[in-house]
Amino acid sequence: MTDDPRTGKDGPAAFPNISWFERLGEIVASDPEMRVLGRYFEARFAIVCGGRTILVEIEPALAFRVVEEPGMEASWDFTLRGEAADWESFLSPVPSALCSDLLAMNRHSETFHIEGDRKALVRHMRGFHRLFQLARRIGYAPEESLYDTNFTGEKPDLSGISGRYLRLADGSASEVCFEEAGIGAPLLCLHTAGSDSRQYRDLMCDEEVTPSWRVIAFDMPSHGRSSPPDGWWEREYRLTTESYASTVMAFVEALGLDRPVVLGCSMGGAVALELARAYPDGVGAVISLEAASKIEGRFLDWSILPDAGGSATAAAWTYGLMAPQSPERHRREVFWHYAQGGPGIYRGDTFFYGVDWDLRGREEEIDTKKCPVYMMTGEYDHACTPAESRETARKILGAEFTEMKGLGHFPMAENYPLFREYLTPILARIAEARTH
Repeated sequence: MTDDPRTGKDGPAAFPNISWFERLGEIVASDPEMRVLGRYFEARFAIVCGGRTILVEIEPALAFRVVEEPGMEASWDFTLRGEAADWESFLSPVPSALCSDLLAMNRHSETFHIEGDRKALVRHMRGFHRLFQLARRIGYAPEESLYDTNFTGEKPDLSGISGRYLRLADGSASEVCFEEAGIGAPLLCLHTAGSDSRQYRDLMCDEEVTPSWRVIAFDMPSHGRSSPPDGWWEREYRLTTESYASTVMAFVEALGLDRPVVLGCSMGGAVALELARAYPDGVGAVISLEAASKIEGRFLDWSILPDAGGSATAAAWTYGLMAPQSPERHRREVFWHYAQGGPGIYRGDTFFYGVDWDLRGREEEIDTKKCPVYMMTGEYDHACTPAESRETARKILGAEFTEMKGLGHFPMAENYPLFREYLTPILARIAEARTH
């Protein structure tokens, strides 16, 4: 057996070891993205596995130093502590669900923990995502990894999409921007927390969908191209269940939509369930993506810390929620849209998604005979897992749930060709039902 820098000489996983990290240092130093980030990328962290401790120091300009079994005098910001099985799964070329991201393992693995100053990790989250993405290439031939290899085709032709602004008659005098494409029954698309309606442009360009559906997506107030209300600088933004649902229904009324089908993702998926419960006569059906009765642990201060980069931090966090084998170009576009978010908007949205929203004990209030409910969640979503969504669907009499294999938290944006395989059969069923 050859000396493999990933596994060590003549034996199974010897990670962590010095030669493995030396190889990683070489890859990091030659990576174009890391060179862009390297000027300010500075970190000191320890990796603990199988009784061994490795101290990794990364200084500006990517000076990479590794110390095995550091003495008591050594200090570092945080520790990544896990068993061999955790690291083996995390560092595989295409990791399994719930092992694709450090924060995913910290939440879902009983044997992996992030200890110490997590803010040091948050401040450089984009750099750490790239660091460990590169780490997955050690010891594997390129063809063993699905990174950057599973996407062929051109960017969608956006010329068929039209957009304009309208003012909502909901008391807020908010002017919101929306885009649409297609003809037929209205399909209203709701974006995720902190982002905007551009997430649905691939759907709007789907020539097999738009002949039958008028696909509409709008930016919530303070999102994307929709400006915030006057005086936004004087108060903390927090989205609530009531304000969110009323805004969506005000948009439906403003456009005169007749019982639209609502397709929402993440916070949009959660409010879609609320619409099915509270407005069953105003909504024709809901397709709820990446949602559950209750989502814990999303309302955090990371994205408003003055030394953490604001929206860029939220973008880096959400990048880790996508499936690692989704096309890199699309995942970077999701990142870009998040990085353009207004100050405090992502955090304020997660107040709804992670605190105010709570359907527990009220699932039976949703009448699927009036408003059919379809729920789908990506295999790699570690913020709202398929198990959590499945349990919610089980409690809604007549609801249907599908786990989307190979997808993460942003299925319509991170890998639309795969997502449409799950979506179009549901749209066909809804269309058939609407004709009877």
